[in-house]
Amino acid sequence: MKVLLLARSTLYTQPGGDTVQIVETAKALNAARIEADIHLKGDSIPFMRYDIIHFFNLGRPADILPYLPQIRVPIVVSTIFVEYGIGRFQYLKEYAKTIGRWLNGSDSYPGWLYIQMRHKKAIQLVIDRAKFLITTTAHEAKRLKENWELEQSPRTISLGLSENYLLPKNGNEKNGALVVGRIEHLKNQKLAIVAANTLKLPLKIIGHAAKNQPNYYEECKKLAGKTVTFHSFMETPELILEYRNAEILILPSYFETFGLVALEAWSQGCKLVLSNNIESIEFFKDKATFFDPESQE
Repeated sequence: MKVLLLARSTLYTQPGGDTVQIVETAKALNAARIEADIHLKGDSIPFMRYDIIHFFNLGRPADILPYLPQIRVPIVVSTIFVEYGIGRFQYLKEYAKTIGRWLNGSDSYPGWLYIQMRHKKAIQLVIDRAKFLITTTAHEAKRLKENWELEQSPRTISLGLSENYLLPKNGNEKNGALVVGRIEHLKNQKLAIVAANTLKLPLKIIGHAAKNQPNYYEECKKLAGKTVTFHSFMETPELILEYRNAEILILPSYFETFGLVALEAWSQGCKLVLSNNIESIEFFKDKATFFDPESQE
């Protein structure tokens, strides 16, 4: 069997939790002797070579829409479905963001079908074409069932960790805090920076700045006190060392479908201080302290 994993064009240039999920999924499939290839939106893809198309990120329908007429095999969608707001204009905003990324050169052409259908109808079309939807939490599955027309319930499969996280730990003394993730408004790094400034807490902000939100990164840097440092995206071995040396992992996001970094940090002995807007709250309820990401206190 041959599986194609289809992802956003910026999967490697703007890495995030979905990058880890997709790369590790491909590794595991290949280890199980199921041939798996990762292709990015914009690639010229030989779809006839594959038995299954596994698409990631339902909230980015423009990444698969141009290919739908070429796909004659079952489609599986790992939804990773972030909803950035509520109200009648939320899908119009996402449509404008998709077009904007194309116009400013940070993403590829979304395709005529997406431009014509717009965002909400495009998402529903992807749902209609999918053989299965896969979510990482029951809460995400519930959200999809309540807000979209589904022929069957999504399958919930929790995220896991690579074997690198199972290696023996060193005995270093743990100190300070981490925030790990792309630097953007949704991840809410500014709140952690304010807390670190107030408490004189050593804080490392790890992640690339979002290309479409450069002003937010600059605001974070200007706000940061002497105890706050910034570090670019780290590969797994380097990040594991950071988890092992840190006392606390802070996840201040306004929204997270799962929050893979919390699982990674917890496996390495970090105390967890998590936004109560994380959808895996049931998994972490006995492992973390939760807070309102709107509250500085």
